[in-house]
Amino acid sequence: MILISLILDHRSVAIAEGLIETSMLFGFLPNNNLDIVGVGWTVGVIFVFYFTFPVFIALLQNRISTLLSVLYCVLSPYLLQAYFLTSPFVVKNFQVRHTFIFCIPFFVAGCLIYKHRQMMISVWNKHPRILGTIFLLAIAIYYFTPAMIGQIPLYVYKVLLVFILFLWYAISRRHVWLSNPFVNYLGSISMEMYLAQMVVFRLLQRLNLVYV
Repeated sequence: MILISLILDHRSVAIAEGLIETSMLFGFLPNNNLDIVGVGWTVGVIFVFYFTFPVFIALLQNRISTLLSVLYCVLSPYLLQAYFLTSPFVVKNFQVRHTFIFCIPFFVAGCLIYKHRQMMISVWNKHPRILGTIFLLAIAIYYFTPAMIGQIPLYVYKVLLVFILFLWYAISRRHVWLSNPFVNYLGSISMEMYLAQMVVFRLLQRLNLVYV
């Protein structure tokens, strides 16, 4: 993808960005807004997670460090919004979701769900109606509450709540529509599909068809 992009756009800026993107380290940049691989910023965030995964494992080793990690994840979106997403830190075209520290709550939540998945499955199967009702209420809350209240970014907390419940439901319930040969096949090629959509997006962008 980078090679094709550089053939189409071989300015010095594009070459510089392309070389940095080949390292897969560009997620560490303070303003990760590279343009060579279109929507490739997500790969940058994911690779930072791969590099820092041992840190997450260490953070979730015991109850005290886990509690402190969860507390950090609750506070960090507010701190980012109220302090760091201001003029001294933010430059032109800054996107908060491109920054790994903004994504930490989602990775911690995923690690905790994976670590306690058997217990969570057991709880859902014991109380499916109660948790199912909470799930539906969470979806309603997501759609009918504002994204921000003052400097408190409710959007992050809403997404966390809904996605945690989605994942909890998905690993606990074995419905035909969630577990069948067709869905299993899509799951087996999901990473390839995800990476392919970047190529398709980039092609549409070059043809000026993205917004069409």
